[in-house]
Amino acid sequence: MKRLLLAGGGQTHSLVLRDLALRKCAELDVVLITPTLRLPYSGMLPGWMAGHYALDEWLVDLAPLAKAAGARVVLGSVQALDLASKQATSERGEVLQFDVLSIATGATIEVDAIAGAREHAVALRPLDTFIANWQRIVDRAISVREVFRITVVGGGAGGVECALAAAQRARSLQGAVQIQLITGGVPLLPGHGARARYLAIEALRKSGVVLIDAIAAQIDAHGIVLADGSYVSSEATLLVTGAAASEWPRRAGLAVDQRGFIEVNAYLQSTSHAFVFAAGDCVALIDSPRPKSGVYAVRAAAPLALNLLAAIRGQPLSRFKPHRRALYLLSTGSKCAIASWGSWAFCAPGLWRLKNQIDRGYIAKLRNPTNPKTTGAMRTLAVLAFIFIIVPLLVFAAGQFGLLMGRSPAESGLREGKLRPPSRTQNSVSSQAAQWPETEYAVAYATIEPFAFTQDSALAMNRLRDVLANWPGARIVENSPEYLSVQFETRGLRFVDDAEFLLDPAARVIHVRSASRLGRKDFGANRARVEAVRKRADLR
Repeated sequence: MKRLLLAGGGQTHSLVLRDLALRKCAELDVVLITPTLRLPYSGMLPGWMAGHYALDEWLVDLAPLAKAAGARVVLGSVQALDLASKQATSERGEVLQFDVLSIATGATIEVDAIAGAREHAVALRPLDTFIANWQRIVDRAISVREVFRITVVGGGAGGVECALAAAQRARSLQGAVQIQLITGGVPLLPGHGARARYLAIEALRKSGVVLIDAIAAQIDAHGIVLADGSYVSSEATLLVTGAAASEWPRRAGLAVDQRGFIEVNAYLQSTSHAFVFAAGDCVALIDSPRPKSGVYAVRAAAPLALNLLAAIRGQPLSRFKPHRRALYLLSTGSKCAIASWGSWAFCAPGLWRLKNQIDRGYIAKLRNPTNPKTTGAMRTLAVLAFIFIIVPLLVFAAGQFGLLMGRSPAESGLREGKLRPPSRTQNSVSSQAAQWPETEYAVAYATIEPFAFTQDSALAMNRLRDVLANWPGARIVENSPEYLSVQFETRGLRFVDDAEFLLDPAARVIHVRSASRLGRKDFGANRARVEAVRKRADLR
């Protein structure tokens, strides 16, 4: 019987165990070595910090999962690895033999990168320790009467989410709690686009988080010394900085990169030892480098499980093909989330609800590993995610590239001394709609009042011209004393509407026509804009 050793009980190996449970591989002797039987799902950590979840809602008991997979559980961590003898040793001295080894121990926090952090800060990882420490911090914040400052060090996605979650929790506490975020002297959310960064900054501002664009040089019991010598008082400091690698893979002789992360090829196989596989935050993908992220750790689970079985059975391996960019759902503390994909992002309460459903579905899948209904539920959630996240992002991307701007009208200007007839579809308005007998059908939906004025006609046109020149997204393309042609471009999707204004000095009105280039219906957009221009111009 072949021996498979799984080092680490995180998300990647929990999904590998589920795969083994579904396959029921009787020919395997599987051992899981993990420091704890409780698997905290990091995707729901910010929600728990904010007070949206109870602790048991986002913890997975690994014992039933291991039992379903036919795996024996050893509590502990790998401290030494003898690759020649194919055996691992735990910190308790227990020796574990294997034929194939899979490492998914995750990454640690670079605690010693900041002086005093080990003694005076609470590191995000390991999560079990962070959970207990965060509960103590909340209790302290409730008990003190003075201002209680919680400082998050780290401007990545984890730091931003923790700061926003802490701010949300602070609003429910009785005392005066202030949240601070030290960015590390770099732009927020490295690896994300400018739009996601803007949305994150707005969320932090609205949550009352104090943003400190500086580098933390030292941490003591009462605050943080910044690189410029200034001091930030802090009653509790959370360390959510860059990932660091464990030392034992390097000591064992496994090929690692400059930072100590295990080098693996496209098959998630060690580049130095063919019987060793690794995935998640502890690896460096040589063929397709990707950032450290739970998204890629989860996606690597299925190909890792396939390749572990293939290696044991002497079968060909399958390539792991991570997407070039991943979709991230970042919690904003309140029940809202930012969807970030490459350079595009948007924020909406519905995204949090969708994230909540996806996260709960993921927990249910691990708690019921042999229940095929949980797989179906996750597929349904994946379809919903595609419909409500991917499709809007693709539409937004199309707008950013100008694909939704449409074409300029083939015919522009006046016809028979009047503004052109309204569109044949319900995407235009015109104050001269009734003057075109051939478009009688459009009168009901297109008619709008002209701009009446009481002042001098030239002054009225100048006033309207000034309003349009300063209108967001507007561009005057034709300008004469009695006629204006204007293009209105919407933010984000960059739809373009064409508007025309014609002076009728005898009737003391300015006629208007506005039409969308795309779509059969404008849902009142042109009418609303014309009325807004009328109100701002105030020509009466």
